[in-house]
Order: sequence, then structure tokens, then C-alpha cells
Amino acid sequence: MSKAIGKMIKKAREEKGLTQTEVGKALGYQNGQFVYMIETGVKTPLDVLGKLIVLLSLNEKQVMETLLSDYIRTAKQTLKQAKASV
Repeated sequence: MSKAIGKMIKKAREEKGLTQTEVGKALGYQNGQFVYMIETGVKTPLDVLGKLIVLLSLNEKQVMETLLSDYIRTAKQTLKQAKASV
């Protein structure tokens, strides 16, 4: 998943003075563990990302560009590894 997106989310959350638990509860979770996983790049579910864009006032265009860039980089690495193994 995207560590760059996680960093953006963490920065925005901290700028708003919110804890991971507060953001987690706003998203419908009981604690901040899920937010921690997003911020560290473990998972970035798109449905939750949309809510975070609104909740944290993230720049949607910047988020989308970062996601696409990360996807392209990951796809190129995967293809390179696949070609090398054949």
C-alpha cells in the first residue's frame, strides 16, 4: 500500500490536532488501530480514503496523483520481476 498517502494522512490529522483514535471513531471504528495501519502504509482502502479526504480536508487531486504514481511504480517493479523470472 501507499506509504506516501499514509504520510499525507498523518500530517493532515496532526495539523487538525486529532488523534488516531478520534479519526478512527469518526470513521466508525472503536480505536485508532485502523488509522495507524493506513498511516504506516499497511492498508489504504479506497472507500475509507474518500472519507479521510473529506474529514481531513486533503487535496483530492494530490491524493489521486500520489495513488496513481505509486500504482505505476509498483506495476513496473512487478513486471520487471516477472520478466526476470521467466
